[in-house]
Amino acid sequence: MSFLKELAESCIPLWEQSLEKPFLREMALGTLAPELFRQYTIDDSIYLREYARVIAYAIYKSENMSQMQQLYRFLNFINATETVTRVRYLHLWGMDQDMVDRMQPREENLSYTSYMLQVAKEGELPEILMAILPCMLSYTYIGLKLVERYPDIRQSPYWEVIEEYISPFCLDCCQQWGSFAQQLCEDLEESRKEALREIFRCSCRHEQAFWDMAYRPCDAQDRGAPIQKLIP
Repeated sequence: MSFLKELAESCIPLWEQSLEKPFLREMALGTLAPELFRQYTIDDSIYLREYARVIAYAIYKSENMSQMQQLYRFLNFINATETVTRVRYLHLWGMDQDMVDRMQPREENLSYTSYMLQVAKEGELPEILMAILPCMLSYTYIGLKLVERYPDIRQSPYWEVIEEYISPFCLDCCQQWGSFAQQLCEDLEESRKEALREIFRCSCRHEQAFWDMAYRPCDAQDRGAPIQKLIP
């Protein structure tokens, strides 16, 4: 079994736990409160901006042009699909990305992005990939499982977001990124692989905390002063 496949399969119990989160269940059923979805979209937009910053670190730390091109394609996926969908929702609510950029991320969001950025600052390409891959891989796994479990999910008002993570384009990106990560990690020493496993698992735990955050009503105090850059 490949290193990445073994790693992903070891985290399936965490992803299965996420499937039981009220936010995801109600999103699939179409009963999720619109305000919870709006606040989730705001936090996810903040998250994706910092996620792109982590990828920029990875591009900077790349060893050759081929790696840079792979990472640029990943960054383009974020900008061309996920960010576009969220910006469209923001516009429906009379908001835009500039407004979101002046908002404070909630605690779980800040904890997650700070962790990824710290890994990016201290680690190399394998470490950075282990920090960012759980987001895409877990979302795709969760999206596919939600479709299996909820026959009427396509009638949910939130179907557009769910569908995004099971699209052929997204599935292909998961395959490409899995192969890229496997090539980078397969010949590493076991001690380093164990450290990579812990980074991957830690990001998976942050994903769970993000779903819990998303179901918690957002107090006005959670959104305040402009967020400071996490990296000078």
